[in-house]
Amino acid sequence: MKTLVATIALIALSGCTANPGISSLDSHAKHAASSNLPSSIEHIQGQILVRFNDDVASAQVSRIIKQLECHILTRYNDSQLFHLELPEGLSVTQAVREFASLEEVAFAEPNYVLGTEPYEI
Repeated sequence: MKTLVATIALIALSGCTANPGISSLDSHAKHAASSNLPSSIEHIQGQILVRFNDDVASAQVSRIIKQLECHILTRYNDSQLFHLELPEGLSVTQAVREFASLEEVAFAEPNYVLGTEPYEI
């Protein structure tokens, strides 16, 4: 359920790229990806989420993913958002940095685990 919440939030964000204000979000995500990843936020090891720019052809997306030896777990709604499984030996931090450094990529981030804490009255 936690993964579903994170995925839904990212799908919603990925559909917002037509908004001119989103470019600052994309550049912020790229900057965050190039710095050290926060260790206090739980994420799924061996998986990342990558959103390619809208103008990147499917063949080029496939080539990039194959070049980094990743496996597509999910492509969301004909968008350029991909849930990827990493090859053994490639850390989440390394993969995020590799993808985020590419001009074809809008953002790359770990597959964060999001959820809610139980509320007690």
